[in-house]
Amino acid sequence: MPDVDAQRVPPHLIREELARIEHAAAFRQSEQLRALLRHLVLRTLDGEGGRLKEMALGIDVFHRPAGTFDPRKDPIVRVEAARLREKLARYYAEEGWDALVEVAVPVGTYQPEFRRRARPSQTGITIPSLIVLPVANLTGDDAQDAFCDALTEELIENFARLPGLKVIARVTAFSFKGRNEDVRTIGRKVGAATALEASVLQRGERVKAIAQLVQTSDGAHLWSRVFASDTADFSAFEEALAGDIALALQKQFSAHPSAHAWTAARRSLIRRGTADAGARALHDQARALLRKIRPSSQYRAIELFDEAARLDPQFALAHSGAGAAWTNLASMGAEPARRANAAALAAAVRALAIDPELHEALSVRAYVTYRDGLDPVAAESLYRQGLRLNPSATYLRLGLAWLLAYTGRFDAAREQFEMVGEIDPLDGGLRHNLGHFLLVAREYEAAERELLRVLEVEPEDISARLFLVEALLASGRHAQALPEARHAHAAAPQLVATRGMLAIALGLNGERAGADGLLGELEGDVNAETSGTVVMAIVHAMRGDRDRAFAWLDGAADAHDIHLVCVPTHPLLDALHGDSRWSPWLARRGLQGWAAKIR
Repeated sequence: MPDVDAQRVPPHLIREELARIEHAAAFRQSEQLRALLRHLVLRTLDGEGGRLKEMALGIDVFHRPAGTFDPRKDPIVRVEAARLREKLARYYAEEGWDALVEVAVPVGTYQPEFRRRARPSQTGITIPSLIVLPVANLTGDDAQDAFCDALTEELIENFARLPGLKVIARVTAFSFKGRNEDVRTIGRKVGAATALEASVLQRGERVKAIAQLVQTSDGAHLWSRVFASDTADFSAFEEALAGDIALALQKQFSAHPSAHAWTAARRSLIRRGTADAGARALHDQARALLRKIRPSSQYRAIELFDEAARLDPQFALAHSGAGAAWTNLASMGAEPARRANAAALAAAVRALAIDPELHEALSVRAYVTYRDGLDPVAAESLYRQGLRLNPSATYLRLGLAWLLAYTGRFDAAREQFEMVGEIDPLDGGLRHNLGHFLLVAREYEAAERELLRVLEVEPEDISARLFLVEALLASGRHAQALPEARHAHAAAPQLVATRGMLAIALGLNGERAGADGLLGELEGDVNAETSGTVVMAIVHAMRGDRDRAFAWLDGAADAHDIHLVCVPTHPLLDALHGDSRWSPWLARRGLQGWAAKIR
């Protein structure tokens, strides 16, 4: 039986934390300490923590001869255990500040303890935390808005790489653009101790930035600086700006144990920009388009990113941005999945060849590895690699959360969704993701409550409306599902998903003619080059036509439909689970064992 300590924390969280510690900077160069920690943790999880004695550790971990090893003369175990305690303390003060679980080895024993760590509070801010408010464009030229927005994003990305600093993510930060809200109110809303305010002015070929740090508890100004540079030397200007602000943050939080690690981290804030002013301008325009989730915006963003990369082939952010746009097109179903995924992967590979630590490119590669390659193990490794580089990257954390959910690891997924909410608390889109997750986890009433809250704020959120329809259908509330399905269809009648959900709802409410009519339309519109093949399988499964459902699932697999990964856990496909073809089909398509916890 597992030891008592291990029972307090789910073993999967302990193993995840062990893997994270082993990859941390504090342990990366110490194979011996990693081996000791792994041995202590795994033996305790196996119920053998009480047998972790100095003699056994000297023989099993440090390979001392069993016949001659004398701990009184050879203190290797005590020395390395003390080093391990010191390294763990450093890790939790720096890279591990946001850990869900703490692994500790108390003095006087070799049996580790495992405990949940309290999440950072938004009302009682006790950790170094920062919100980068959108850089104000004071140039008098609206065309410079894209430049200011891109600068804001890059500052967020840079500071997120300082170990132990909680950085509020982009969507929440940009929600304050142009609002001129008091920083004390902002700090309370988002859980940030410090706010960075900056503005940009330009006179001819000279650009000037004014930056200041403000304490959100009382609005006190902590630091300010004016930076100026020629526009042609913007990369050096941006690097100096980020470096000086990071130094000011380090002084502000000097009492916190994580701040001492920022000296080395500040030196590692590498230039990810370009010295080519034309490439930079194209990139900034493309970034603005990337945030507009419409196919036309994504296609135009790809054109601009590609042009920027032609001007400067070593501009890694241009390559990774194009990859992100291709994954957006695949997710929207605007582009055949195989073509979009191939283009996304090629762009990510080019970006990583230039900058192996570019987490946006790691996210793109993880997406394609999972959604197209159906390799959740390799994809999870890529997501976690990216999160070690930038714990505040919500797109990485959200990608990992969905991978965990779609492979049936609901507890671990829930932790990731909660962390996303802490990092980007004002991003409404994340709430419909949480509602969707609760649906997949079969928590239908909780999903309904969450999705209704989203729709109160944004009634035209089609995704939230569709997930609400699915929750109502999955829980047998067919009559309630029909008006919601009609609403979604009226708002976006061209979408396969809105037509499919309405067809299901009509059929289950006895309106067979209307359901058959919609299904006939869909049969003619959906083919192997669209992303609607999984939707068609769901429609037929809900209508009781299992043969057609399996045929469409085969089509989804052959077409590399990006939604294939949701098949093992999708609640509207539960009707197929009792069919003798279900398990063999999952095995044949490489999806076997992904959702062992689905009840």
